[in-house]
Amino acid sequence: FRSLYSEALFLAPAALPFSVNVLSPAFRHPPWLKPGEPVRIKAVDRTFFSLSPSGFLFASFVPPASIEPSLWSSWMEILRVVPNSQLWLQSENPAVQKNLRLQCAEFGIHPSRIVVTDPL
Repeated sequence: FRSLYSEALFLAPAALPFSVNVLSPAFRHPPWLKPGEPVRIKAVDRTFFSLSPSGFLFASFVPPASIEPSLWSSWMEILRVVPNSQLWLQSENPAVQKNLRLQCAEFGIHPSRIVVTDPL
């Protein structure tokens, strides 16, 4: 597949929560960070985020409201053709989490292949 894209792949052995912004008013201390402790990037196992320990992981951390139907269809097609892959999305809203899983079922994709977590 490398002939189909020009981007370089970054292959990480663990999930790296690199988007922590402690200056943001929305910042919440991650469970591994004690209040007052300096922020350090810490590698955690994929299962920490309820992700499959193996298989290709796609991630999109844009707000779910910005995922238009054509983009969602593209994600579902990608999951369909890449066996054992998952799509990691973020939303705090339980109704959004439920609706995303229902939507993937409509495309014939098992809901377990969509992992929706609270934002980092």
